[in-house]
Amino acid sequence: MYSPLIIPFHGNKNIRRINKLILTLSVNYYLKKYKFDNPILWAYVPNIIDFFSKFNEKYIVYHCVDEISQFPGVTENIIAMERELLRKADIVFVTSKNLYESKRVYNANTHYLPNVADVAHFSRASNDDIPIPAEMVSIQKPILGFIGAIDDYKVDSDILEYVAGFNWSIVLIGPLGLSDKAEKLKGLLSLKNIYHLGSKDYKVLPSYLKYFDVCLIPSRINNYTINVFPMKYYEYLAAGKPVIATRIPSLIDQKELAYIAKDKYEFKELIEKALKEDSDYKRNERINAAAENTWEKRIESMGELIESSLGRKG
Repeated sequence: MYSPLIIPFHGNKNIRRINKLILTLSVNYYLKKYKFDNPILWAYVPNIIDFFSKFNEKYIVYHCVDEISQFPGVTENIIAMERELLRKADIVFVTSKNLYESKRVYNANTHYLPNVADVAHFSRASNDDIPIPAEMVSIQKPILGFIGAIDDYKVDSDILEYVAGFNWSIVLIGPLGLSDKAEKLKGLLSLKNIYHLGSKDYKVLPSYLKYFDVCLIPSRINNYTINVFPMKYYEYLAAGKPVIATRIPSLIDQKELAYIAKDKYEFKELIEKALKEDSDYKRNERINAAAENTWEKRIESMGELIESSLGRKG
């Protein structure tokens, strides 16, 4: 894998031009060095359109995992770039049903494939030999855990505040306020039973998950989250943990595996229910469901769709 070095401060037009030159030259160097012919251009961000035809690509994939138009601070220019990418891509993969409906308007060859997890990694949370992280030793159980970016436009602070009023410990792992000041979320951290442990290396996340009794997906319902399939969902399941989530569209049909709440009051009730009825049978059921949603299986499905599309393209 090659990760090219580029200059930060992407808002500057001159720096973007320099970065475009650096990326074009460096990627083409490695394409030539390793004798790649007619490569596939696989895109996650709209500004890839600046590189169309720069690598002699034979095929363009757009893997859309978020509704970028709903990111704070996104400009009309970025939205226009995504629409151009959608029109020019040979195939589009989306990770939620809402994204499927909105993106197929611009590209008929759009396919819904929800997010998956590194199941082998997160299933390590079931190992008996994983020690408890030192900073969690003194945290009283039961522990309700959340892993991910703690942003106010993603996380419903009202739910966390309400749940914090009961006799549970809440552990939050992840960066705080990536897109905004997240003032209310910061205020929650002063509560005695909420523990923000900061960001953790991906390698050690299973050791924290192991000591969660319940995992939370307290998504705020808005135009961003209704288009998201949380990657953490299958990560939690791979660890065998009960999952309590709000009613975002991508998880509504997961009621057989997860607890889906319509409001903060039901969220609290479902936490109580999950703690009471958890069992080895339910844990195995979750782990088995996660095993059907691995990156290996998802890439295999994508490969088959791409091969079929390439065949039609000739």
